[in-house]
Amino acid sequence: MADLNQVLNGLNALTAALGAGLRTEKNYIPIKRFKGNDQDPVEWLRDFEVAATANGITDERKIQIVRGYLEGSAAAWFDQRAVDNNLVLNTWTNQQQDEHDFKHRFVLKFRTPRKVEQ
Repeated sequence: MADLNQVLNGLNALTAALGAGLRTEKNYIPIKRFKGNDQDPVEWLRDFEVAATANGITDERKIQIVRGYLEGSAAAWFDQRAVDNNLVLNTWTNQQQDEHDFKHRFVLKFRTPRKVEQ
């Protein structure tokens, strides 16, 4: 009987460990695509963050999925940066706001003076 209890305890521990690694992302709020043009990147990022938070998406995961929500010139920009290791966007945001900080670089690239005035 002790062996059965050990097996059950082991299975419970394994189940808990596997469950801890599972993402708990949902799709309560759909994430809109950024197409550039007349879209305000600051407003899009705000909407993306609201949806991501509601959907249980972490900052680490945001940088992994954001490319799927970019179209046109924004997608080309992201892809071009991915080619150069010095420019690859691999953090959602960081304190240094360096070359790898997606949010900072995205706003710098796509927020035009006209959009700032709006």
